[in-house]
Amino acid sequence: MGRRWLRRLAQVAGMAVLVGMHVEGKTPRRPVDVILYVDGIWLPPSPVDQGARATVSWMYARLGIALAWSNASPKSGVQAAGAVAIQIRFTRESTRSVSNDALAFALPYSGGINAITVIYPRIQAITGGQIGFELSLLAHVLAHEIGHVLQGTTLHSETGVMKAHWTHWECDDMVRRPLDFAPEDAQMIVRGLTAWKHSAAPANPDKKRGSAR
Repeated sequence: MGRRWLRRLAQVAGMAVLVGMHVEGKTPRRPVDVILYVDGIWLPPSPVDQGARATVSWMYARLGIALAWSNASPKSGVQAAGAVAIQIRFTRESTRSVSNDALAFALPYSGGINAITVIYPRIQAITGGQIGFELSLLAHVLAHEIGHVLQGTTLHSETGVMKAHWTHWECDDMVRRPLDFAPEDAQMIVRGLTAWKHSAAPANPDKKRGSAR
């Protein structure tokens, strides 16, 4: 690992600490909007996992959305205490027909639960063992797929987190600071979250189609 990546890793680690302080210590606890249940057979290393979770929580806190993380499994079709339940499953390879460059895919309300599958070895292959990059890329992949679930759509944007493909420059930038959601995406996510909270699933024709990142 070169000095540049060591500096970036230190920056990301510092940001993760600040996120933890912001979420856990300096602000009053607010009701949880989304519970993310994580399991799988190809889980990230703990520093990457915890750093990515902190980064995703920070990205959504900026939209006014509070996330909580659990290593348990949600019950099918159940939203705990008004929160939207999303299952995140890490796997070695995809059992579904997705493109070879897809890092993850989302299936809103598939089998009674919102499901995100992360094909983690593909993230590791792209990042080449550079932990800071791996943490940042994983965080953005998760934030992207969570966005699809909450929006209830497979649409992509021209810029930001919900862009279909990030450039090398954007990947470089996300290590220093997380990318932003485009304003229209932020609005759709907040509206979609409200829809999820008021019904079993938002009335959207795209909700069963799934999406891939």
